[in-house]
Amino acid sequence: SPPFEANKYIQAIKMAEDAGLEVVILDSITHAWAGEGGFLEKQGRIADKSGNSWSAWRTVTPEHNRFIDAMLQSKIHVIATMRSKTEHVYEGGKVKKLGMAPVAREGMEYEFSVVFDMDQNHNATPTKDRTSLFDGKIFKPASDTGRMLLGWLEAV
Repeated sequence: SPPFEANKYIQAIKMAEDAGLEVVILDSITHAWAGEGGFLEKQGRIADKSGNSWSAWRTVTPEHNRFIDAMLQSKIHVIATMRSKTEHVYEGGKVKKLGMAPVAREGMEYEFSVVFDMDQNHNATPTKDRTSLFDGKIFKPASDTGRMLLGWLEAV
């Protein structure tokens, strides 16, 4: 629930670790970026006070980096979802919805080992896959998807 401050996400990861969980799912980290109390709102408030939107990032960026570090350095597996910007195109006489990019800081998807874009029919298309498990595949994620990822993680 709002405000979607980074510290709430970091605390949730820590609590999951302390509870002995194997995995935590952050649904959705977009709120930390663009939601009430998120990074964009925080940057905007600082810029409004200082009159300098560029220098406002000096305060927000270290906090964003701590947020990313909490996910990347967690002792447990972290699954994060992000919303995507949607574009409509006219194709073949029909209007089609396309997912564009995650609603997050530019480059956020590069922080993860695997990134799937999900379409309106719940099909996953890998846009980044360090595992090579999903290269060129379009599929509906299921429990075997998690088992494949866990197998890869245990082998590295």
